[in-house]
Amino acid sequence: MLVDSSGKEKQDTIVSKDEVLRIVFEGEIATISSALKIGYELIDEEENLVFTSLCTDPSPSDWVEFKLGSNKIASTIPVHLLKPGNYTISIHVSLHHQKWICHSGQQEVRLGFCVINGPETSPYLDQSSGAVAIANPFYQI
Repeated sequence: MLVDSSGKEKQDTIVSKDEVLRIVFEGEIATISSALKIGYELIDEEENLVFTSLCTDPSPSDWVEFKLGSNKIASTIPVHLLKPGNYTISIHVSLHHQKWICHSGQQEVRLGFCVINGPETSPYLDQSSGAVAIANPFYQI
């Protein structure tokens, strides 16, 4: 599910570049495995992969500690880096090099949203080349 900065489920699919958007994964774990990978692929409206984000991307000391039973984890989607447009989130859950639990080929594990410019967005940013629109500040030296 997609939630806002307060953790409330998003009721619409339009997200401003200056909003916080998180994806929440919730489920039951019957057996603990260090091979468990949960995350998502972000795909643009032309079906290009923008990026993949998995709970095992950071250093192992920063991985989520899953427990037996009910688990709920979240990840912030960096919408401030995205160009305006429609995006699809494809859920990825697997045991690394062992088994897919759900993956991008399954349509029922997809979520969608639309990014729009916020009031502070540069009018030139969405016309830049590349998959993302990074407003990296410049300064006098």
